[in-house]
Amino acid sequence: MRRVLLLIGTLWLSVGVCQAHLLNMTKVQISIDADGSVAADLQVDLSRSAGGGLTYYRYSRVAEPLHDPEVRALLDRLGTAITLQLGAERIPLAVRSARFPDVSKEAFLDPLSWPMTQVQFQGTLPAQWQQSPGGLRAVFKPGFHFEEPIALTFMSLPEQRSQTRWLVTSQTSQDFPLPGAAAAGQSSAGAEERPWQFVGFGFLHILPKGLDHVLFVLGLALGARSLKSLLALVTGFTLAHSLTLALAAVGLLRLPANVVEPLISASIVWIGVENMFPGTKVDRYRPLLVFGFGLMHGLGFASALSSLQAPQGSYLLALLGFNAGIEIGQLTVIAATLSLTVWWRGRPWYRSAITLPGSAAIALIATFWTLQRVMLALQG
Repeated sequence: MRRVLLLIGTLWLSVGVCQAHLLNMTKVQISIDADGSVAADLQVDLSRSAGGGLTYYRYSRVAEPLHDPEVRALLDRLGTAITLQLGAERIPLAVRSARFPDVSKEAFLDPLSWPMTQVQFQGTLPAQWQQSPGGLRAVFKPGFHFEEPIALTFMSLPEQRSQTRWLVTSQTSQDFPLPGAAAAGQSSAGAEERPWQFVGFGFLHILPKGLDHVLFVLGLALGARSLKSLLALVTGFTLAHSLTLALAAVGLLRLPANVVEPLISASIVWIGVENMFPGTKVDRYRPLLVFGFGLMHGLGFASALSSLQAPQGSYLLALLGFNAGIEIGQLTVIAATLSLTVWWRGRPWYRSAITLPGSAAIALIATFWTLQRVMLALQG
């Protein structure tokens, strides 16, 4: 019994530090003007970098953030962590303005709310930058907590030419030709040249940032009577969420997030509770119910994909890559679960020691999420 309570308590506490649908991605636009001036506009969640929601909230209430020593030190660290380079020369960035989110204290402490701060930095290209043979590139240092993925857009203001890339920390962007340089093939393609990035973002949406989807798949693995039945359930779930992901991605099916999110967490409650009471009449319809829940999860995946702002000309590649990453993430969860439990399955104590406490913890966490999401929907 102690082990059961410890497991439930550990997973319950993890809710406070793990975020479902973690889409607080960092957005950065680097604008270059004809006179060589550079502006870097960021939308960034500073929760972790500030040291937690309470400190972040306190910073948001500072009347003049650029004149506050603590806030200014944080913003200077942010500017230092953005490396803009032209050839061998680095372009220093100085903070110009910062607008913290004007939301309640509860929003800063809510793990499902991501207050975004808008920060602008300015810099100047080095002398004789017009003669530079290369382009401007960027890299985000790991010393600062950038929420990933990082959506980076370079913009040449005189030509209204842009290039968008999705990066992770320590990854160097491609060179962006400066104003007046050849612009052929440098439109906002992104996915056309690097479709594998969307595979990574789909995987990232499951591991480590999709705890709700992980718990659903984990519940399927814990409650499956055999590998064959597990494969059937996962296949149905995959087909369902792939269908609604595709339909929602092209705009043929839409449901508000305040409807979809509570339904997703409610599906996790069901899988946990149903694992604890097998053999009921409802159990016969488990494949059909899992398929139906998969339709809901697909709408959640579609919301994540839309937040990545995939270019219209490459949306099919983005959709396929993102979905492939999701499937790889799900298979990873299943493989890890089976590898950890394969030696114990079939033992007399397996159900009482593994299935029951694990399913109870899943149901408990998902119940908390459901209530929280319903309350947020009603407030909205």
